[in-house]
Amino acid sequence: RKERDSSLDDSGWPEGLLVVLSLLSTALLARIGSIGGTLSRSTLERLLEEGVSRAGLLLSMFRARYALGQMVTLGQTISIAIGAVALFLVTEPVCTIIPYRLLHFVLTSVVFVLVSLALSNIVPPYRREEGSDATLPRIIALYYPFYLLLFLPTLLLQKAQNLLVS
Repeated sequence: RKERDSSLDDSGWPEGLLVVLSLLSTALLARIGSIGGTLSRSTLERLLEEGVSRAGLLLSMFRARYALGQMVTLGQTISIAIGAVALFLVTEPVCTIIPYRLLHFVLTSVVFVLVSLALSNIVPPYRREEGSDATLPRIIALYYPFYLLLFLPTLLLQKAQNLLVS
């Protein structure tokens, strides 16, 4: 095992912050997946015509067919992977009861995946009846950086999927 550079911060706070950010992004992506699965393109177009500005932002995320759902899945997968590794790094110095490093990694990864999945399922789903006057959540603008970051990889995954299926 390589020793860490003594000039690096050994407090574990960067990894701990990564764990928290990973859980937060997983929950946020679960919420946008819920919103995307509830609203149709025609509903968003109608809301845009009625002057709901957030409808235009969300409608731009619907441009590529099925991309929003795949983007959420890809984003959650990346977030959970990063969080699992970060949790391993946070717990590695203090967890001496597990004799093998690989076993420690597997156990912390399993714990992190289970917590992430539980958190994703605890996030309340977005519900809106067709024709309802309920507004779109204000938090939609928070999802746009995820969209910009994951849109191109999502399109590449769709192309690869089409090549493998056809």
